[in-house]
Amino acid sequence: MADPLLTRLWRAAIAVFALAVTGGAAAQDLLPGLQPFAAKGELVVAVIDRDAPPMIMTGEDGGPRGFDIQLINAFSKSLRIPLRIVRTAKTYDELIAQVAGGDADIAISNLSRSTQRALYVRFTRPYMRQNPTLLVNRARNIRYAKDCPNARQVARLLATEGAVAVQRGTFYEELARQLAPDTEPTAFDDFADLAAGVRAGSLSISLQGEILARTYLNDNPAARIYVRLCEIAEWEDQIAIAVRPDAPELVDLLDIFLENRKVSVDAETVVLRIDRWGF
Repeated sequence: MADPLLTRLWRAAIAVFALAVTGGAAAQDLLPGLQPFAAKGELVVAVIDRDAPPMIMTGEDGGPRGFDIQLINAFSKSLRIPLRIVRTAKTYDELIAQVAGGDADIAISNLSRSTQRALYVRFTRPYMRQNPTLLVNRARNIRYAKDCPNARQVARLLATEGAVAVQRGTFYEELARQLAPDTEPTAFDDFADLAAGVRAGSLSISLQGEILARTYLNDNPAARIYVRLCEIAEWEDQIAIAVRPDAPELVDLLDIFLENRKVSVDAETVVLRIDRWGF
């Protein structure tokens, strides 16, 4: 017997395809959560306004490119729904606010799925997993010269004012607040400033995702003289697509697309492949 959900979603996909071909006549036949997109004839996608390679970058033509852009373009082409990309969010938390408030239909930008964010938006299944990482200044942290701090030690470090810095408006600022609620985390607007501070020794340790840390060290190999990369294997950062809360059918369609295309990668693979991902 066919799975009723899969049957329903297959019919929805056919209806969306028919909608693109017929110019809107079938909008009323779509599932309720898909009808708003059919009515306006586009999917509004929120993307962070700064480059975060290799997930989000700016091409020579001024338009966005990168892993996340290729992924969402492939989804758009598979359903023949045009995209309109909006790059106005200054932080990742602002991306969530845009989707929750209806200014965007979805958000994609190396976006971490968290319990706090899931109070306001829906999330697809994760399409990438990465470990939280630390960039540790070698000179200021001799005690970690041989062994990286474990999760319990990181939690203690976060509770020490000024010991660990994070990027503002990210999952890692949220994580720092959860692990050390009585300590205000040191936060920077730009990851480049954060990493540069650890390298120079003005900052002791930074907490961020594996993608950012590996990309920074690949682009700045001399930094490894001053900075050590530590992975926190006990924790996992799940990267997913945020979807407006009134569109569960859109989440279902995105999940089926991710499963059919077998999009499930780790951070190291994404960084090493550069532009050769292919969806």
